[in-house]
Amino acid sequence: MVKIRTMKPEDVEGVHEFIKERKGLLFTHNKYIYRIMAECFCNTCFVAENDDKIIGFMSGLMSQIDPSIFFIWQYGVSESHEKTNVPMRLFINMVSAARKMGCKKLRFTIEEGSERAERFFKLLKSLPLIGNNFTIGKFMEGVYEETEREYVEILYEVPLSISLFSKPS
Repeated sequence: MVKIRTMKPEDVEGVHEFIKERKGLLFTHNKYIYRIMAECFCNTCFVAENDDKIIGFMSGLMSQIDPSIFFIWQYGVSESHEKTNVPMRLFINMVSAARKMGCKKLRFTIEEGSERAERFFKLLKSLPLIGNNFTIGKFMEGVYEETEREYVEILYEVPLSISLFSKPS
Protein backbone atom coordinates (compact mmCIF):
# COMPACT_ATOMS: atom_id res chain seq x y z
CA MET A 1 0.00 0.00 0.00
CA VAL A 2 1.33 3.44 -0.96
CA LYS A 3 1.70 5.94 1.86
CA ILE A 4 2.20 9.70 1.39
CA ARG A 5 3.96 11.50 4.25
CA THR A 6 6.25 14.39 5.01
CA MET A 7 9.97 13.89 4.51
CA LYS A 8 12.19 12.97 7.47
CA PRO A 9 15.98 13.33 7.81
CA GLU A 10 16.32 9.54 7.55
CA ASP A 11 14.75 9.79 4.05
CA VAL A 12 17.67 11.76 2.58
CA GLU A 13 19.48 8.70 1.18
CA GLY A 14 16.27 7.23 -0.27
CA VAL A 15 15.15 10.51 -1.83
CA HIS A 16 18.60 11.09 -3.29
CA GLU A 17 18.66 7.58 -4.79
CA PHE A 18 15.12 7.94 -6.13
CA ILE A 19 15.99 11.21 -7.86
CA LYS A 20 19.21 9.73 -9.31
CA GLU A 21 17.09 6.90 -10.77
CA ARG A 22 14.88 9.51 -12.50
CA LYS A 23 17.90 10.95 -14.35
CA GLY A 24 16.77 13.04 -17.28
CA LEU A 25 13.49 13.88 -15.55
CA LEU A 26 14.89 15.31 -12.29
CA PHE A 27 18.14 17.05 -11.46
CA THR A 28 20.01 15.32 -8.63
CA HIS A 29 21.22 17.82 -6.07
CA ASN A 30 23.78 17.20 -3.35
CA LYS A 31 22.51 15.20 -0.34
CA TYR A 32 23.18 18.29 1.77
CA ILE A 33 20.30 20.10 -0.02
CA TYR A 34 17.89 17.25 0.72
CA ARG A 35 19.01 17.19 4.36
CA ILE A 36 18.24 20.92 4.65
CA MET A 37 14.84 20.30 3.08
CA ALA A 38 14.14 17.46 5.53
CA GLU A 39 15.32 19.47 8.56
CA CYS A 40 13.90 22.91 7.76
CA PHE A 41 11.13 22.52 5.17
CA CYS A 42 9.66 19.07 5.88
CA ASN A 43 6.08 20.39 6.01
CA THR A 44 6.33 21.03 2.28
CA CYS A 45 8.41 18.00 1.27
CA PHE A 46 6.45 14.83 0.65
CA VAL A 47 7.52 11.29 -0.11
CA ALA A 48 5.40 8.49 -1.48
CA GLU A 49 6.55 5.10 -0.29
CA ASN A 50 5.54 1.56 -1.07
CA ASP A 51 6.94 -1.30 1.04
CA ASP A 52 9.44 1.13 2.63
CA LYS A 53 10.80 2.16 -0.81
CA ILE A 54 10.47 5.76 -1.98
CA ILE A 55 8.46 5.84 -5.21
CA GLY A 56 7.66 9.56 -5.34
CA PHE A 57 8.89 12.94 -4.11
CA MET A 58 7.49 16.46 -4.20
CA SER A 59 8.97 19.50 -2.52
CA GLY A 60 8.29 23.20 -2.49
CA LEU A 61 8.75 26.48 -0.65
CA MET A 62 6.74 29.58 0.14
CA SER A 63 8.22 32.73 -1.38
CA GLN A 64 9.91 35.04 1.12
CA ILE A 65 9.39 37.97 -1.28
CA ASP A 66 5.68 37.35 -1.91
CA PRO A 67 4.06 35.00 0.65
CA SER A 68 1.07 34.50 -1.64
CA ILE A 69 3.31 32.41 -3.93
CA PHE A 70 4.23 28.79 -3.35
CA PHE A 71 6.95 27.37 -5.58
CA ILE A 72 7.16 23.65 -6.40
CA TRP A 73 10.86 22.83 -6.46
CA GLN A 74 11.00 19.14 -7.42
CA TYR A 75 8.44 16.53 -8.36
CA GLY A 76 8.77 12.96 -9.56
CA VAL A 77 7.06 9.59 -9.38
CA SER A 78 8.49 6.19 -10.33
CA GLU A 79 7.57 5.05 -13.81
CA SER A 80 5.58 2.13 -12.39
CA HIS A 81 3.36 4.52 -10.37
CA GLU A 82 2.88 7.38 -12.85
CA LYS A 83 -0.51 6.14 -14.00
CA THR A 84 -1.82 5.50 -10.48
CA ASN A 85 -3.28 8.00 -8.01
CA VAL A 86 0.19 8.66 -6.49
CA PRO A 87 0.94 11.84 -8.51
CA MET A 88 -2.45 13.30 -7.61
CA ARG A 89 -2.06 12.39 -3.93
CA LEU A 90 1.37 14.07 -3.76
CA PHE A 91 -0.04 17.14 -5.50
CA ILE A 92 -3.08 17.36 -3.20
CA ASN A 93 -0.85 17.16 -0.13
CA MET A 94 1.42 19.89 -1.52
CA VAL A 95 -1.46 22.20 -2.41
CA SER A 96 -3.04 21.63 1.01
CA ALA A 97 0.24 22.58 2.71
CA ALA A 98 0.58 25.70 0.55
CA ARG A 99 -2.99 26.77 1.28
CA LYS A 100 -2.49 26.26 5.04
CA MET A 101 0.40 28.72 4.77
CA GLY A 102 -1.92 31.25 3.12
CA CYS A 103 -0.49 30.95 -0.39
CA LYS A 104 -2.79 31.95 -3.26
CA LYS A 105 -0.70 30.95 -6.29
CA LEU A 106 1.32 27.90 -7.23
CA ARG A 107 4.40 28.42 -9.41
CA PHE A 108 6.79 25.98 -10.99
CA THR A 109 9.29 25.89 -13.85
CA ILE A 110 9.76 23.15 -16.39
CA GLU A 111 12.24 22.86 -19.21
CA GLU A 112 10.55 23.69 -22.50
CA GLY A 113 9.63 20.58 -24.48
CA SER A 114 10.68 18.13 -21.78
CA GLU A 115 9.04 14.80 -21.05
CA ARG A 116 8.61 16.01 -17.47
CA ALA A 117 6.53 18.94 -18.71
CA GLU A 118 4.17 16.66 -20.56
CA ARG A 119 3.64 14.46 -17.50
CA PHE A 120 3.07 17.34 -15.09
CA PHE A 121 0.64 19.10 -17.43
CA LYS A 122 -1.31 15.92 -17.90
CA LEU A 123 -1.72 15.77 -14.11
CA LEU A 124 -2.74 19.44 -13.84
CA LYS A 125 -5.13 19.34 -16.76
CA SER A 126 -6.90 16.34 -15.25
CA LEU A 127 -8.11 18.59 -12.44
CA PRO A 128 -11.55 19.86 -13.45
CA LEU A 129 -11.23 23.26 -11.78
CA ILE A 130 -7.79 24.05 -13.18
CA GLY A 131 -8.13 22.98 -16.81
CA ASN A 132 -5.84 25.23 -18.86
CA ASN A 133 -5.68 28.06 -16.32
CA PHE A 134 -1.91 28.69 -16.51
CA THR A 135 0.16 31.85 -16.73
CA ILE A 136 3.23 31.20 -18.85
CA GLY A 137 6.48 33.08 -19.35
CA LYS A 138 10.16 32.46 -19.96
CA PHE A 139 12.00 32.13 -16.65
CA MET A 140 15.59 31.60 -17.80
CA GLU A 141 17.71 30.07 -20.52
CA GLY A 142 21.23 28.81 -20.72
CA VAL A 143 23.57 25.97 -21.59
CA TYR A 144 24.13 22.87 -19.45
CA GLU A 145 27.83 22.77 -18.60
CA GLU A 146 28.03 18.97 -18.63
CA THR A 147 26.47 18.43 -22.06
CA GLU A 148 26.65 21.91 -23.67
CA ARG A 149 22.96 21.48 -24.54
CA GLU A 150 20.86 24.64 -24.57
CA TYR A 151 17.72 24.86 -22.43
CA VAL A 152 14.83 27.20 -21.71
CA GLU A 153 12.94 27.05 -18.40
CA ILE A 154 9.34 28.21 -18.57
CA LEU A 155 7.55 29.65 -15.51
CA TYR A 156 3.95 28.59 -14.89
CA GLU A 157 1.44 29.88 -12.37
CA VAL A 158 -1.80 28.26 -11.23
CA PRO A 159 -4.28 29.84 -8.79
CA LEU A 160 -4.76 27.98 -5.51
CA SER A 161 -8.38 29.06 -5.10
CA ILE A 162 -9.46 25.51 -5.83
CA SER A 163 -11.89 23.84 -3.45
CA LEU A 164 -10.85 20.37 -4.69
CA PHE A 165 -7.83 20.48 -2.37
CA SER A 166 -9.39 20.93 1.03
CA LYS A 167 -8.10 17.68 2.60
CA PRO A 168 -4.66 16.05 2.47
CA SER A 169 -4.54 12.27 2.15
